[in-house]
Amino acid sequence: MRKVNPLNDLVFKKVMGEQGNEFQLKSFLEAVLGRELKSVQIEGAMELTPDIIGNKLSRLDVFAKTDDDVGINIEVQLKDHKNMGKRTIFYWGRGFGNALKSGKDNDYIDLPDYITINLLGFSHIDDEPDEEFHNIYHVRNDRSGKILDKCLEIHFLEMPKFLKLKDKDVANNKIHRWLAFFDNNISDETLKELVEMDTAINQAQKKIEYISYNEDDYRQIILREQALLDYTSDINAAEREGIQKTINAMKLVGVSDKQIEETLKKLSEKK
Repeated sequence: MRKVNPLNDLVFKKVMGEQGNEFQLKSFLEAVLGRELKSVQIEGAMELTPDIIGNKLSRLDVFAKTDDDVGINIEVQLKDHKNMGKRTIFYWGRGFGNALKSGKDNDYIDLPDYITINLLGFSHIDDEPDEEFHNIYHVRNDRSGKILDKCLEIHFLEMPKFLKLKDKDVANNKIHRWLAFFDNNISDETLKELVEMDTAINQAQKKIEYISYNEDDYRQIILREQALLDYTSDINAAEREGIQKTINAMKLVGVSDKQIEETLKKLSEKK
């Protein structure tokens, strides 16, 4: 079987966000949300054309709705572009507001709850313990801690923190099982263990095997990986150009090489 990264956003969408994937999506959401769901409906289906897949700025999120009308948006993000907090709130607000249908009889009270889940390939939450790979946010009162309205719920799942976790319990913890499955460096032995113990993960693995053998799907995955690589390369090139301009400007005003080195080190530490 050809190797594909389960956290390539296109692979994730094909495994979790297409019609027929409700079984494994429901299992994953139950693991993240910590509650059982009667059913999950996949929404926002679209034709994944080469223009969309090859567009390095396109978002291939998974959209769903639960049986109690809660909207859910899942985004996979492997690279840290230093904007995850505001990006998350922006897209949460857009998804929440779009749920209000037009019409004179509608009211804000009709807005259903909306949950955003970010599955990250980097560490984003700096002010929490390293072992806390799953962080959940609401709008709360600073004094009492009381939630203003449960309509806003944001989850961050940080893969690097999970992978460093010493006491993983895939046998009893569903979210541990799913994140272990999403590890691109999972061993064949661990994968076999997960597939045998969890029917939803077994279903997800079968879908991954199918798309890895399907020439059209595999071609799309390679195209998507290239688009994301190009995006990262563009960002890095712009950053290098900016650093060089800074060095040149500092030299023009007589800053010493040692001072320049110290300044660049401080800038690097702030990233």
